[in-house]
Amino acid sequence: MLRRLLSLFRSQRPAKPATTRRPQQARLGLESLEERWMPSTSSPYVHAVQPTGGQQPAAFFLAPTSSSERGALMEKTPQDTIVQLTPASIFSGVGTFSAGLDRAGNPDVFVQMKTGRLQVSDNGLAFTNLYPPESMRSFAAVDGGRAYFEGQDHALWQYTIPYTETITIVSGGHVTRETITVGGWKQLAGPNSVYGLDAVTQPATGTDEVFAISSANSLQQIDVASGHVTTLATAGNWLTFELSAGLNNNGYANVWTQDQYDDVVAYDTQPGPNQVWHYVTTLPSYATSISATNNQTGLILYNGQLGYFNNGPSNITAVSAVSSVDGFVTANGHLYELTVNISNQVTWQMWF
Repeated sequence: MLRRLLSLFRSQRPAKPATTRRPQQARLGLESLEERWMPSTSSPYVHAVQPTGGQQPAAFFLAPTSSSERGALMEKTPQDTIVQLTPASIFSGVGTFSAGLDRAGNPDVFVQMKTGRLQVSDNGLAFTNLYPPESMRSFAAVDGGRAYFEGQDHALWQYTIPYTETITIVSGGHVTRETITVGGWKQLAGPNSVYGLDAVTQPATGTDEVFAISSANSLQQIDVASGHVTTLATAGNWLTFELSAGLNNNGYANVWTQDQYDDVVAYDTQPGPNQVWHYVTTLPSYATSISATNNQTGLILYNGQLGYFNNGPSNITAVSAVSSVDGFVTANGHLYELTVNISNQVTWQMWF
């Protein structure tokens, strides 16, 4: 059951730790970061999530300019309907967005308008403004109504959709209960800390893991709960730092990227002997989109093709993996969902 998406990309070659690679040739710098978009973090492309409770996946995408909804943010809902979330607009509408899950396990979507304004829609409700403490660059939504942002000054910020909780206060033998509002903005690291990021909620520990590029051009894993920072690859290494965060079979975070030899590799963060870089597959060219998901699986796009799914639509522009058996792509102005059965047979459905 766990083969599915990844099995269609993966060969039988062994894991390839970074220390066994050829001479380090890649030059990692800020210019390369500006030229590449990271598909699992904020982008103007498709973002899909799997709600809890057995619901169908939700997928968020921008309507093509040729449609009547031109440029509007659309959602394929867990109820399998298509709804329009923002007005049609080409010049002042949605710029980038990232989808996650709220505290109840329902879809939410964080949006940055082309004017720079940040908003969030929780479970299909109206958008609310976030009023950030500074202008933000990239961001990544996770579970629990949380998202992580790279500030204009490259500080790292966390935002939590506000909610209320009741606390108990014991003082002088008296017990009182008070309802407070929790959430909003919190700075996790100061200026010049992150230069691109992705994030994922790790079910194994219930914590958020942020993968970020530091000012020294190293790839780091930040455990938000403890604040512990682990360097996964140093500057000058062979990784391109095109990031996509996912999960392994045991619910620990991993991160996918591609090296300068066009190999797609993944780092498994679960403590133990497998906490190394693993080989995933070799591509004939640079991957334009990598989308990792659970159970060590993911979708990879290159040259408008989706790995070995040669029976799918042509001219694919973006991918978003939902689970080891489900994913979404956009192609020729349409939204498609692909599902993989136990026999690795692929079914395509066009939603828009």
